[in-house]
Amino acid sequence: MRNSLYIETKHNLLKLINNLNLKKNNQLPSEDSLAEQLNVSRSTIREVLRTLDKEGIISKKHGFGNFIHASALNTVMRIDQIQDFINLIEDGNHQASFKLLNNEFIKADDKIKKFLKLEDDELVLVRKGLYYADNNPAIYCEIFIPQRLFLIQPDLKQVGRSIFKFLKKYCNQEVAQTLIYFQAAISDEVLANYLDVPLLCPLFAWEEVYFNFKDEAICSAKCYFKPEIMKLTMLRKTDGPLD
Repeated sequence: MRNSLYIETKHNLLKLINNLNLKKNNQLPSEDSLAEQLNVSRSTIREVLRTLDKEGIISKKHGFGNFIHASALNTVMRIDQIQDFINLIEDGNHQASFKLLNNEFIKADDKIKKFLKLEDDELVLVRKGLYYADNNPAIYCEIFIPQRLFLIQPDLKQVGRSIFKFLKKYCNQEVAQTLIYFQAAISDEVLANYLDVPLLCPLFAWEEVYFNFKDEAICSAKCYFKPEIMKLTMLRKTDGPLD
C-alpha cells in the first residue's frame, strides 16, 4: 500500500488539475512549481506524475512537460483501472449491491476444464452472483474453483462477494493476475431472467482466468453485463509513435 504522503499528494494534485482552465491551457506547471504549491519533494511529485501518466490522466512529452487529458478525467467505468464490480458500478454514479444466488459443486464443461487444466472427473465449485445498480440487475457472474484446491470444507451459505477473500480462506490461494477474454453474448432464458432483459438480447461479456504467483490457473469466471447500465470504457496509453 502506498504511504499516506503519496496518497495525499495524488489527491491534492488531482484537485489542482480539476481547478485548472484546461480549455485555455492543458499543460501542467513544472515539477518544481508543483512541489512548491503542494509542499512536497520533487521525488514525491515525480512518483505521483508517473502514476497519473500510467492512468492516462497526463502524458509527458520529453522536452515540453506534462499535459493533462480532460478526456480521461471525465471517463467513468474504466475496466483498466477498476477491478471490483461494486466500485465499477459506483463509478457510473449508481448505488451498488450484490446477491449470492448459488454455491454448489458441479462437473465442469470443456472450456472450464481447459482453463483450469482439470481431469475429466474433477468437480468445481460454481458461485453464481448478481450485482445490482440502483436495485436493477447489472452484472451476472459465474465463478469456478477446482474442488482439489479446497483445504477445508467451504461454507456454501457464505454470502461474501469477494472471491479473493474466499480463495484465501478456503484454499490458501492468492490471485496475482487475471487474464480476460472479451466476447459478445446473446441472452438465453437464464440470462434473460437474471438480468431482466429480453431473450436473444445482445450482451457484453468476458471470461476470466485467475492465476496465483506460481502462474497456476486457480479460478475462472464468466461475467455478463447489462448494456443499458454498464457503459464500460477502457483507456490505452500510446508509448510512442505508431507505424
